[in-house]
Amino acid sequence: MSQENPEEKVQGSFFDSRGMSTREAAVGWAQALNVMFDVRIGEGVDHFQGQAGGYALDQLLLGRSRSTAQAFDRSRYRTARDGLSNYLLQFYVEGSCGQRNSASEAWTRPGDLLIIDLAQPLATATSDFENLNLFIPRRLLAPLLTAPDTLHLTVLRREEPLVALLLGHLQMLIELAPSLTRSQAAKLVRPTVELAAATINGQIDDTLATSANQSLLEQICHSLETQLTDRSLTAETVAGRFGISERKLYYLFKELGGFSGYVRQRRLHAVRARLAEPEAGPETIASISEVYGFTHRSSFVSAFRGLYGMTPREFRGLAAARAPMLDAGSPADWRRWIAELR
Repeated sequence: MSQENPEEKVQGSFFDSRGMSTREAAVGWAQALNVMFDVRIGEGVDHFQGQAGGYALDQLLLGRSRSTAQAFDRSRYRTARDGLSNYLLQFYVEGSCGQRNSASEAWTRPGDLLIIDLAQPLATATSDFENLNLFIPRRLLAPLLTAPDTLHLTVLRREEPLVALLLGHLQMLIELAPSLTRSQAAKLVRPTVELAAATINGQIDDTLATSANQSLLEQICHSLETQLTDRSLTAETVAGRFGISERKLYYLFKELGGFSGYVRQRRLHAVRARLAEPEAGPETIASISEVYGFTHRSSFVSAFRGLYGMTPREFRGLAAARAPMLDAGSPADWRRWIAELR
């Protein structure tokens, strides 16, 4: 996604199985998506077709796809090995998608928004579908979210005005994408990310009494991100900094697993991100975890395994074994864009 000439049109990349045999189409589709998911087409399918296309809009990727019913998987081991940590926002314009072990009423309906955190495992299925897909780097969206690590597979319903507004924005954006220059696309990144954050935050704060509480919670969460290595961080110090009582602080964090639970999860996420970085090099797992206040090895390992389904050593080994990217064709290939999106 080079920006060498800002007046060039944005790049597009497409896959279309029309004209292929069913077997060729299914294999080509699976290969097109294997940068993110392990794909399984239903057994006995006598006809399969899939079309997908995407545009590189500066730091965002926007795409549209249509396909036969199928299942998607990301195991914990895959998330460790491929290192993808972006958010994928999906609108199923036609058809539906949901967790394979969930009731049908929990699946998306046309116009609903599905939030996927690619740092987390999943096991979903779809009917025949058409969807819109927006990939946002974690570094852009997470700082704007109240609970950035608790959104995976959340479905926001189409009846909410902000959900409908975001869908309309993406529909217009993908229609205009072929005519946009790179400099124009770059100017659309911030408003698009901010609209996505407003949509998500606006729908997960139903338990908060007022918008003032929501705003205060967001401020505290953003402040905590800069204090995760502070050993003296306590509910008392945070409450004092924001001029509220500890009781008020506990109330604000009640739906986020409690204040201590929230801070612990954010620290574990920070350790995970550090373990995945090649530049961490010779740093030991113990030294990294101690930076974030985990001084007892057994409790740290237990907490890490409870959240991510593997030990820190297993995670680091898988991250270190990450295969170089990519046999994905030309630089103007959306699989390459996804793999390089950070």
